[in-house]
Amino acid sequence: MVLGATAMLGRQDLVEIQMTGALTNGEFTDEQLDQIPLFLLFYAGAGNCTALFRGIEAAKARIAAAKKDG
Repeated sequence: MVLGATAMLGRQDLVEIQMTGALTNGEFTDEQLDQIPLFLLFYAGAGNCTALFRGIEAAKARIAAAKKDG
């Protein structure tokens, strides 16, 4: 629910923070995260879902970099 509200704000930075935490805590898989922008597209609009997608991708990149660095 919080992610949906954040998506409606179009705040990529907040999405990245929330999704980094969710990935760190094992709350979502990468595959599940890939589906979220598609699901919210009709509710939040294309522009906001673009920010949502970018925030999710940034979070996945941050987690991947952290795993690589050890």
